[in-house]
Amino acid sequence: LIGDYDSKLEKKTFKLEDASHLLKEEDINDISASFQKAAIDSITIKVKRAVEEYKPKMLVVGGGVIANSKLRESLKEALDSTKTPLYYPKPIWLCVDNASMIATAAYFYAKQDKYVKGITELDRDPNLRIESVN
Repeated sequence: LIGDYDSKLEKKTFKLEDASHLLKEEDINDISASFQKAAIDSITIKVKRAVEEYKPKMLVVGGGVIANSKLRESLKEALDSTKTPLYYPKPIWLCVDNASMIATAAYFYAKQDKYVKGITELDRDPNLRIESVN
């Protein structure tokens, strides 16, 4: 739905990290707050546009991004006028990103001594299924 909403912002932020040693803490805080606001505004605008166009009965969101309380508030406020209910996992610690899932899977594989034998054997597979590990 949102696509690469933050890819341009992320690239600019990464470039800024290279110069962070030149900035005061207050400047870093201001930049961080501005980044957060820009990302939230971008997501909210696109979600509201999609809701107005497709008129869903509800909006269900998940992943690490929805753990951000300011984003949840912004989406709720934007959706109030559309009467579209917003749902997300509660408690909020259930809003996790893929890194958490991958780390958990890796833990259980490691417990069974299942490792990649050599780095050259390692490859990416976007359709890889994580089988249940006993």
